[in-house]
Amino acid sequence: SNGSMLVPMVLTVLYLLLLLSIIWMLTVPLLLFFWRMNILHKNRATQNYKKTNVTNCLSIGIFLIPKKRGKQEKNYNEQDATERNAVIKNDFDASVSLSQKSKEMYMEISFDKNWLAQKRKLVTTELLGKVIIPNLPFENTDGSGVKINTDYFGKKRNVANPSPGPFEIVKSGKQTFKVWPK
Repeated sequence: SNGSMLVPMVLTVLYLLLLLSIIWMLTVPLLLFFWRMNILHKNRATQNYKKTNVTNCLSIGIFLIPKKRGKQEKNYNEQDATERNAVIKNDFDASVSLSQKSKEMYMEISFDKNWLAQKRKLVTTELLGKVIIPNLPFENTDGSGVKINTDYFGKKRNVANPSPGPFEIVKSGKQTFKVWPK
């Protein structure tokens, strides 16, 4: 009689362990997601709430404990982006507008061909450098280097001096482009 009760008890325990492991596998990714999203946590020492990020935490069971900063970790300083040799024309109005006709979107914009007086380089993997966090080069999905030699519409860019922005500038003045669908 004791032997016949042992099998159902073992099966029940195994079932409960399986159920707990499934719950654990579903809970941990959710916890990590919320911690990754910089959810507030309470600092036990100061009783203050502060933001943390899961990449700066050690995982001990279901508890995430903030790590101490090590020498191998890079510190990045926030700074405003600054364009060198910017063309500034305070009296020029590009007067950009979007309009919808049926299911199509049109953009109207004024260009100034004088924008081409400043020399620019074609945007490439080499020009972009490396992405900060993974320290890897920008590349296409197939692993090849980036070379933005066409504009938004697939028109060839001037390789010697490409136009700024998504459209290759051909003439000055107000122009209208169908931007969606292309």
